[in-house]
Amino acid sequence: FRNGVTTELCDWCNADARDSILRVVKQPGSILEVTIRDTTIQISREVETTTMKTYRMEKNIFSWTDAAFQLKALYKDEIWDMGVDHPGKWQGGANILVWTDNFDQTFKCFYNGMIYDLESQLPKYSFTCDNTVAYLDYNGNFKIFYKGKTKEISAFEPSNLTARDELVCYGMSNEFKVFYDGKEYTLENYIPKHYGLHGNTLVYMDYYERLAIFSAGEQKRNLSLEKIRDLSITYDVVLYTTGINTVNAYWE
Repeated sequence: FRNGVTTELCDWCNADARDSILRVVKQPGSILEVTIRDTTIQISREVETTTMKTYRMEKNIFSWTDAAFQLKALYKDEIWDMGVDHPGKWQGGANILVWTDNFDQTFKCFYNGMIYDLESQLPKYSFTCDNTVAYLDYNGNFKIFYKGKTKEISAFEPSNLTARDELVCYGMSNEFKVFYDGKEYTLENYIPKHYGLHGNTLVYMDYYERLAIFSAGEQKRNLSLEKIRDLSITYDVVLYTTGINTVNAYWE
C-alpha cells in the first residue's frame, strides 16, 4: 500500500521494508527485487542464504554483498560495484555508503555516484547520516565528510557524538555544537543533559530546563514558559512534559 494505492506484488514471497525501500524475494526461483519509491529493479534470480544475510536498507540506497562477497549498491535506479571483496564494517545514510577495506586497511565512501578515499588507515569509529560521515581518524582527529568534501573539525575527540538525518551534534571543550548543511554552529557553553534530533531539527533542555531548538540553521530559546521534565522529537514535532504530567507539543 503506497500513496493510497494497493498493489499485489506476488503470491508467495519473503519481504521487508524500511523508509522508501521494499525488498522482496519471490518464490519459486528466489528472484530478488528491490523497489525504491516507484522504481523496481531485479537484483538476482539466484539468491544464496548467506548473501541475503548481508544487506542494508537506507532511505535511498540498498546495499549488499553478493555470492562472491563483493559489495554492491542500488542507487538512483542503477547497480554500483564498490570494487571491494569481503568488506569490513559498512554503513550508510540516505545518499551515502562507507566501508573499511580489509585488504589494504583503507576507509572509503560512495557518495552521489563517486567513490572517495577518505583515509589510508582505518578510523577508530564512524557515524553516518543522510549526506554526512563523522569519524575519528587513526591519529585521533575528528573529521566530517559532507557532500564530497572532508573537513577536519578538531585535533581532539568529541564527546556525546550523535548523527541522524541532516544533523551531527557533539561536545567539544565543554561546548555544545552541531554540524548542519556544511557549517558548524556553537549552541551552548555546556553540554545539555537531554536532547534529541530528527530531520533538520535538534531539540534540547537548556541550562534553565526550558525548551530550546535548533532547526534548519536557526536557534530558538525559551520556547516553554515552565521548566520541562522530558522531551522527544519525531520529524519536526516536539513533545515535552511540564508541571504534573502535562504533555505539550511544538512544531513549525
